Amino acid sequence: MENNNPVGLSQWNVFCSQHCRVWFGVVKEFDALGKCTDCFRVMRAFKPKQNDSLSEIVHSNVYYYDDERGTVTSSPRCGPWFYKEEDSTSIGFKGVKHAKWPHTKYIFFPSGSGIMFNNSALNYGSVETCIKLFLHHPKRPNIRLSLMLEYQDFNLHSFRVYLENSDGWKSDFWDQQSLSEPSSLPAENLISHQAIDSNLEISSRHESELETKKTHDTNVFSFEPANVASLFEHIQPGYLTFNPSHNVTLTCPRSMKPRERSNLEATSPTSLSSPVSPSNLNSFVGVRWSLRADGLSTDFVAQFDTDTRFMNLTELVYSSVPLNSL
Repeated sequence: MENNNPVGLSQWNVFCSQHCRVWFGVVKEFDALGKCTDCFRVMRAFKPKQNDSLSEIVHSNVYYYDDERGTVTSSPRCGPWFYKEEDSTSIGFKGVKHAKWPHTKYIFFPSGSGIMFNNSALNYGSVETCIKLFLHHPKRPNIRLSLMLEYQDFNLHSFRVYLENSDGWKSDFWDQQSLSEPSSLPAENLISHQAIDSNLEISSRHESELETKKTHDTNVFSFEPANVASLFEHIQPGYLTFNPSHNVTLTCPRSMKPRERSNLEATSPTSLSSPVSPSNLNSFVGVRWSLRADGLSTDFVAQFDTDTRFMNLTELVYSSVPLNSL
């Protein structure tokens, strides 16, 4: 059957190629003050329902605790959930539809990095906003850093950090990360800058190129590198900053309560050419991941409008080596 939503099909293909595997990870849970409240392991499996077809993907989780909880294979958090291609490639849908929560979707870059977001209390009970960011290692497709934030009564309630790899429980990469010297500074040389908006329009460029490549005639970029850097180097009013793991910095709003537009300066989020300030920024969640052992770092920023609806996602990748030396 002919697919009439090629953009949706592209998102589904990224989901299948970059995420459909078995992920082994350590999960750390934190409260709104940044105190670690739990730590455990999880195996997250995304597999085709039928071996010869990617039209339906089954997701299941197994949790491993070192206390009396032991191994958990059956609970509401374990699934299974069934992702269907037809749900994510239907006309008008943009992204990959969550298998359980109809108002929740994933949006991915071609590399697999992306965001899952939800703005409906119908899905999560008292959690009005749930955001999960997926950062794939720029050069190691088996390594993924994920962060999930939950807001209750519009205020940050908790967040989780997932240190994942798809090669098994033993991970030399994450072991090296835990031993490396902590750093909150990015590498010096910008080698990649890309952004995607809620319409799935992607802009991408490399510093070796003189022009920006876009999928459509529109300016998807909402942040320039200097602006992104300022989000991590200066704590914005109303924001919290955490270092939940070695070489990982998270900055996010204390509250995601929708704001009255009449009380805000009317500015375009796609025209931020001056230093970022609360008056010209809606709201954002940012992650800086410093990969010291690989000479790389990633800045990852999701922007939301005044009604806490997702607007765009920006990713900047830096290297300690100039691009022309790579």
